[in-house]
Amino acid sequence: MARAWLGEVADEDVRRRCERYVSLGTPHLAPPEDSIVSKVDQTRGLLKYVNDRWPGAHWDDIKYTCIASKGVAGELKLNLDSILGYVSYFALIGDGGVEGDGITPVKAALLEGAESIVLDDVYHADVLPNPIGRRNTKLIGCMWYADKVDDWANAL
Repeated sequence: MARAWLGEVADEDVRRRCERYVSLGTPHLAPPEDSIVSKVDQTRGLLKYVNDRWPGAHWDDIKYTCIASKGVAGELKLNLDSILGYVSYFALIGDGGVEGDGITPVKAALLEGAESIVLDDVYHADVLPNPIGRRNTKLIGCMWYADKVDDWANAL
């Protein structure tokens, strides 16, 4: 959404004041056009739209940094993190058997032309969302990107 905002909403003066773009486990790749998942694109075409108009690290005067994690291997085995990772990765890039943060695969989180930082051991989030609007449940022992801020703070 930030890349679309920079290209389509922000006026030239506002965009020029943006010096850095940092994403944490953000998917940047649209599903492969020749894959089954392109037919059920969960981004509803947003990533294709953004990438067609403002590909990669598009603005020369903005320093782009993409932070990803390879903390969860997507696998179909008796491990909830691995199964959820597999399903999410498959939905995003058509391949579930890759590494990522449990939601976004590394391959999708890295933007062409951006500095890439790949962490070893963080999850996409450290909470279990509550679907009925109450307080989310904090997952004990689960690290997310902010817990490793020292590894990427220089991008800010």
